[in-house]
Amino acid sequence: MKYKLTVNDKLDLVLRLLVHIINKENYLMATIQDVSAAVAAESTVDDSIIVLLNGIVQQLKDAQASNDPAALDVVVANIQANTAKIQAAVTANTAPTV
Repeated sequence: MKYKLTVNDKLDLVLRLLVHIINKENYLMATIQDVSAAVAAESTVDDSIIVLLNGIVQQLKDAQASNDPAALDVVVANIQANTAKIQAAVTANTAPTV
């Protein structure tokens, strides 16, 4: 015995499928927005790192031009401190590999 769908049954099925599609679309939009936000945040961090590196290069040039070993030592100490901060941030935000 075959069950024959009525028009109302078919409409209900179409509506349920439409709701399912809309829910999937909303999920995908949220995911895309999350990715966009993450890219924007990463770009901000990247720009900050570029500014930091350009500043370090200028500090090294200035210390070298001044021919002052103590000034060069200060720049090297700053580089080491910044390296430690960056390493700590990367380690804190990187999932361990298994």
